[in-house]
Amino acid sequence: TDATTADANFDTRHPLYREIAALARLRQTYPALADGAQLHRFASSRTGVYAFSRIDTGEKREYVVALNNATTAKTVSFATSTPQAGFRQIWPSTRGSLRTDHEARMTVTVPPLTAVVYRAASRLPHRRFAPALQFATPTAGGTVGGRAEIGVGVPEGGLNQVTFAWRPV
Repeated sequence: TDATTADANFDTRHPLYREIAALARLRQTYPALADGAQLHRFASSRTGVYAFSRIDTGEKREYVVALNNATTAKTVSFATSTPQAGFRQIWPSTRGSLRTDHEARMTVTVPPLTAVVYRAASRLPHRRFAPALQFATPTAGGTVGGRAEIGVGVPEGGLNQVTFAWRPV
């Protein structure tokens, strides 16, 4: 009887099972939610909203995820990477939409104790020039021997990928 009881706990009619299955389908439909580049967007100083973007680097499309751990709805504004764009809600199933302004700022209301996910209707804007880089480590004139960290800062922020190549001298 213990096996029967355990099987009943994983019945597909169970609300928790249905929710987990729906989240798995969401990740399968939009792979960037699982493995896209992640950018921090907003964090409340106390209970409230944590928001981040996931960027599908192949598709060049932004997804915004906002979670609320407060027992009341919270409204927050933050920058995204996609200016003047529409975002369609893809989670939960209630459909809504938002729009970013010319500075790529979004205002979102997140219901209590839940999460919302939005997908940009358009691709990230194409850049004509690469952003300026500042080498953080090693410092100017520093000597590198053995293993050493090579770090770069990108002052303007956003999604940036930096690739290093080296050769022995």
